[in-house]
Amino acid sequence: MDDNFDFFDNENNENNGSEDSRAARVTQSGSEQPINPDAALNAGYAGYAGPAESTGRRQSHGHKRASRPANRWLRGLAGLCGLLSVVAGLVGVVHAVAPASLPSVPRSLPVPLAIGLAVIAFVLVIIARVGLPKGVSRRGVGTIAVVTGVLGLMLAGGGLLVTNMVPEGIIKAPVRDDAPTTSTTQMEHDLEQAAGPCSSGWRELGAGSYPGVSQAAACIDTRVAFVTFDSKAAASMERSAAQSMIAQQLRKRANDAQAQGDWYTLNGPLWMAVGQKSDMTTLHKTWGGTLEALGSATEQ
Repeated sequence: MDDNFDFFDNENNENNGSEDSRAARVTQSGSEQPINPDAALNAGYAGYAGPAESTGRRQSHGHKRASRPANRWLRGLAGLCGLLSVVAGLVGVVHAVAPASLPSVPRSLPVPLAIGLAVIAFVLVIIARVGLPKGVSRRGVGTIAVVTGVLGLMLAGGGLLVTNMVPEGIIKAPVRDDAPTTSTTQMEHDLEQAAGPCSSGWRELGAGSYPGVSQAAACIDTRVAFVTFDSKAAASMERSAAQSMIAQQLRKRANDAQAQGDWYTLNGPLWMAVGQKSDMTTLHKTWGGTLEALGSATEQ
């Protein structure tokens, strides 16, 4: 009985020892705090935003997704306007430098068109940037449109500058010259083909009296005349003098029926013809040259 009693006493002692050791460990690690169910529940829902906030986030993300296609459309349209501005600016520069290279394009159209397209591109870029959702970077939005728009404005400015400084263009198309200046008979024949036969005959105008003039003749019936020059230098000096003299004679005879009408000159490198506009226009198809009204700028 004593042995058994000692055995149970030892077991109880061992149990008491394990409890004491656990208590010691708890004491060493710090005070043991009880588990609070409410605190655990609150901790579990700490990351939960709630139904109202979740709905707001979903609406915000939906707004961003809905605004992206419209923003891309605006940026694409702005880039297209910028590219078209560059094209119009290039056409304006080409037209200013060589007007004859684009005869079907009005000279006053490309420059205003380039400026207008560039302005539209800038406005669309501003609208696209303003319409971006908050938190989205606006850097790089519409960069292509801005760059091309600026380039289009620069080209338009260059074309406008060249047009104002050199109205006739820097590069001029070569003027066709098929007048038979070496044959007086052939020139008279071509003039009769354009203005009608010269019944009274051609009259010499005393070419020897004017330096640099090789031939000069006129027809009173059809009111046409022609002059040929010895050289291009002589033509440049004597042409304007001859035109001034003809215009002066016409003004003096303003009441004369023979002086009435729309007088034009047809000019080539070494020759000049004078007559009515309809006759000179017909002769221009045969000889080429430059057609202009007396005392006016070049028409063709």
